[in-house]
Amino acid sequence: MTDIELKEYMAETARQLRELKDQDAEYRAQRERDRAKHEEERAEYKKQREKERAEYEEARRREHAEYEEARRRERAEYERQRAKSYAQWEQRHAELERIVKKASSMIGNHSQNVGSVTEYSFYTAFCNHPAIGNIHFDNVLPHIRLDRSHTFPDADVVLLNDAYCAIVEIKYKCHPGDVQLFADRRP
Repeated sequence: MTDIELKEYMAETARQLRELKDQDAEYRAQRERDRAKHEEERAEYKKQREKERAEYEEARRREHAEYEEARRRERAEYERQRAKSYAQWEQRHAELERIVKKASSMIGNHSQNVGSVTEYSFYTAFCNHPAIGNIHFDNVLPHIRLDRSHTFPDADVVLLNDAYCAIVEIKYKCHPGDVQLFADRRP
C-alpha cells in the first residue's frame, strides 16, 4: 500500500467515522426526541387520567348527593305519610270511641228502657185486673218511693185495698235463686 492509498484509506476511514458519529448523533437526537415525546405523552396520559379520576370522583360525589337527597325526600315523604296515617288513625279511633260510647249508652239505655217497658206492662196489667190470686185490690200505684231517706229502694207497683198492701218489684231478668236474695235484702 502506497502513501496515497494509505491516505485515501485513512480519509475514507475518517469519513466513515464522521458518518458514524453523525449517525450516532442523529440516533441519540432521535432517541432524545422519542424519550421527550414519550415523556410528553406520558404526562398527557397522566393528566388525562387525573382529569378522568376527578370527573369520576365528582360524578360519585354528585351521585351520592343525589342518593342522599332522594333518601331525605323519601324519609320526609314517609314521615308525612306516617303523620297523615297517624292522624287518620287518631280520627278513626276517636270516631270508634264515640261509637262505642254511644253504643254502650244505647245498650245501657236499652236495658233501662226494657225495664221501664216491663214495669209499664205489669202496671197496665194490674190496672186491667187488679188482683193477685184471690185478693182483689182497689188502687194500683206506679213507681213510688217508700221513704224519703232513701233507705228503702223504690217500689215499682203498689197495690192497695182496705186489708192488704202488695209491693211489687218488677225485674226484666230474674233467676229463681235471685228471688230469695231479693227477699232477704228487704227489711
